[in-house]
Amino acid sequence: MEEYLYGKKEYSRSGVSELCDFCREHEKKFPKLALLSKRMLFIPATSGSSQQNFSAAGFIMQARRT
Repeated sequence: MEEYLYGKKEYSRSGVSELCDFCREHEKKFPKLALLSKRMLFIPATSGSSQQNFSAAGFIMQARRT
């Protein structure tokens, strides 16, 4: 991390896509940073059907259901 923060090379400070590209390019040099970025930035999308299932499950678990 110190090499990333205090390294001699300047890195761009722009958007998320550039951060993803940076982490892919420098994964060997900064493995912990690459792992952290994967966990924080690459969140899987959910499908509509799974959202419907969770909504239905929440309705079933309500105390005041009819």
